[in-house]
Amino acid sequence: MRKHLAIGVGLVAVTLAIVGPPFVALSVRPFEPPLRVGMTRREAIDVLKQQGRGPTIFEVRQTRVFMKPDCLGGQCEAVLYFNWNEDCLTKWEIAHLLRTRPPWLDTALKWVGL
Repeated sequence: MRKHLAIGVGLVAVTLAIVGPPFVALSVRPFEPPLRVGMTRREAIDVLKQQGRGPTIFEVRQTRVFMKPDCLGGQCEAVLYFNWNEDCLTKWEIAHLLRTRPPWLDTALKWVGL
């Protein structure tokens, strides 16, 4: 009886080890900035800068905020659309940029000559 119980527990452990990591990796939610419709331009940019986001480019009706890359080198850009007559945020979009190598990996590969 103990042998059957040990085999059952072992099978459950192996199943969780195989199925668990992909399930966790796929269930991670993408970054969503804490923005609200109706925020002023200055409030929206201050919220993103408090999170340590990168430089900002101002255009006529939209503002682009480049996000810092994650540990795997994935970058995104938040495009904020404003109603310039009322100076309020109307909508925003998150655009994922092409994946680049993270700085730590790039440095290591350059060090070994790749």
